[in-house]
Amino acid sequence: LLQGKLYVGKVSSWEDVYENFLFKQSFSLEDGTPVSADSLIHCNFGQSWTKSDETDAMWRIYSRIPEKLIYSDDFHELDNVAVRIKTTAQKLFDAVYTDDSCIISTYIGSVEYDSLDSINYWLSNLNLSVGNLARTMAQSLYLKRQEFSHEEEVRIIISYATDDPRINNDNIIFQIDPNSFIEEILLDPRLIGTELERVIREQLVVMGAQV
Repeated sequence: LLQGKLYVGKVSSWEDVYENFLFKQSFSLEDGTPVSADSLIHCNFGQSWTKSDETDAMWRIYSRIPEKLIYSDDFHELDNVAVRIKTTAQKLFDAVYTDDSCIISTYIGSVEYDSLDSINYWLSNLNLSVGNLARTMAQSLYLKRQEFSHEEEVRIIISYATDDPRINNDNIIFQIDPNSFIEEILLDPRLIGTELERVIREQLVVMGAQV
């Protein structure tokens, strides 16, 4: 981000076993044509943000601070430490909606959290067709189990056609102006007063951040 690039990766890279549930199903279109969900998942790219205020749970899930790094000069694992980036939904939209063709491929919205029974009911009542397949796939990526509701996610989902050459990439890169896109950078509060905090601040400043 500080180098002016917003990376949106493939949803197939998401490690959560409860993600991508629709792409793990076997199903057919309404005319009986079988659909390979495994091939469709590679057409979808996504990125998650949160509306949630800062929480201890989110820091502990997404930022890992080995104790040995806090009190030593060994900083080779800095990639494990998270910083929190603040922007707005409008700025996200402006970054990824590059032209009017995006209207059929690009989505930004809040994740809906529901019970497993409700999600299974949604699955069992799908009426898939060639015309609504891409939209339904994208819609499934905005459904998560109620247990994750504390994350209050907002997601960018970009769903390309199976013959679009961009699906051969691991990610999509959008150009941004970091000075206007980033409204705030917040360090993991567990770093405050440690040598690791100083090192991270210095690295961010070198990359152009104001911290």
